[in-house]
Amino acid sequence: MKARCTTGKERRITRWAHEHLIEAARARLIGPTEPMTIRRGTVAHPFGTIKAGWARPTS
Repeated sequence: MKARCTTGKERRITRWAHEHLIEAARARLIGPTEPMTIRRGTVAHPFGTIKAGWARPTS
């Protein structure tokens, strides 16, 4: 491991200017899934009702 270390006086770590956006997106993906679960339940019901109405035969 020591062979991979730098021998210079200073060590610099460069970062992409927008890397904070990637980290925020990654945190959202890893984080709790509650918002998506709530959204799925809220949106699925109206569309399910519409689809059920299309499937009914009219007489």
